[in-house]
Amino acid sequence: ENSISELKFEDAVENNRDILLSNYASDIEYIPLETSSESIMDGNQSDFMIFDSNIYIDSQRERCVYSFDSEGEYLGTFNREGNGPEEYSALFDFEFENDGNGGIAVLGQKEVKRYTLDGKWVGKISIEALGANSYSRLFYLGKGVFAVKGNFVNESENYDKLILFDLQGNEIKAFLPVCRLRA
Repeated sequence: ENSISELKFEDAVENNRDILLSNYASDIEYIPLETSSESIMDGNQSDFMIFDSNIYIDSQRERCVYSFDSEGEYLGTFNREGNGPEEYSALFDFEFENDGNGGIAVLGQKEVKRYTLDGKWVGKISIEALGANSYSRLFYLGKGVFAVKGNFVNESENYDKLILFDLQGNEIKAFLPVCRLRA
């Protein structure tokens, strides 16, 4: 309940096995998405989520999230790009909060901005105190816990860490990579 599982990468590689889809699903459904001038995507989508029977697809290149209903009908596009306090000017990653009421988290330079699935402002999380020079790749782990890949550079090293943090931007735990690159 109050702990975060730690996965050993070496164990996963050495003990890999086939995973059969039939163990987890009995049927596959194909849902063609509506194609109109508003809903056509650039083909560079990196993540999707199904929440309350709606389909959400992020397009980092276009800096937005498309939404469709369970029949594939286009519902709208989430885009809050701009320079205002409730907008994002830098976008490094989108992530979906797929528990509770659902939401969209946007990773910026030193903060995560949060919105509801219909685009209303929720708030922001400052991640500056995590100490990285830059951030990329945002993950939502559930129950208000996020993970971000932070890049750390000093005079002798350049390395990444995976950092888990809470809704206040407090570090929960950090994981060093398997290998480091020397500068």
